[in-house]
Amino acid sequence: VALLLGFVLPRWAAERSAREAAERRQSAMQELNRLWAELLVVREWTRQPFRQTAAIREARSRAMQGIERFTRGHPQVAAGWYVQSRGLLQEGRLDPAREAASHALRIDPSFDPARAVMGQVRLEAWYRALRVDNSRASVDVLRRQAREVLAGLQDATPERFGLARTDDDAVARTVWSALVKAVVAGDPVAAALALEAAHRASPSEEYCRW
Repeated sequence: VALLLGFVLPRWAAERSAREAAERRQSAMQELNRLWAELLVVREWTRQPFRQTAAIREARSRAMQGIERFTRGHPQVAAGWYVQSRGLLQEGRLDPAREAASHALRIDPSFDPARAVMGQVRLEAWYRALRVDNSRASVDVLRRQAREVLAGLQDATPERFGLARTDDDAVARTVWSALVKAVVAGDPVAAALALEAAHRASPSEEYCRW
């Protein structure tokens, strides 16, 4: 009996530990999806003229605080840092967005949605530099950095990593695909046509920005 218990108990304990870890991860992802949904609701408010700016700002702040609490409580969940990077990018905070996306990639180098955010951040910085910086060298560096990041993009589908599918993700995937065409493949015409077709099918201001 002692030999049998010595064989069975460690196996049972390992299976129980693995099951509990899976349950904790599932619970964490459910919480993260709820927080992401809250942030997307606030984003939708920005498209509604009757919403007051102060209310939008307050709701966005609450949503981002919730996501930041999540990343502090679950620092090894790459999806949390990705969601935070998307929220920061929506606010136009490029450096914090890049840092959050980079953190996600350090945890999981295969987390391509974060890689796509990195590329988008680089391109946003490039466009800003074009408007304010006369130094072609610094502008070209930003564009080259964006190309290098986007060239490694394989599959930027967040659902692969436990995040629920959203309309916002569909728009983001279309934008990222167009950016790869324009910056990596060097075919801005094909990129523009893809964005125009997507906008006709389902209008979004994100398509117009790029």
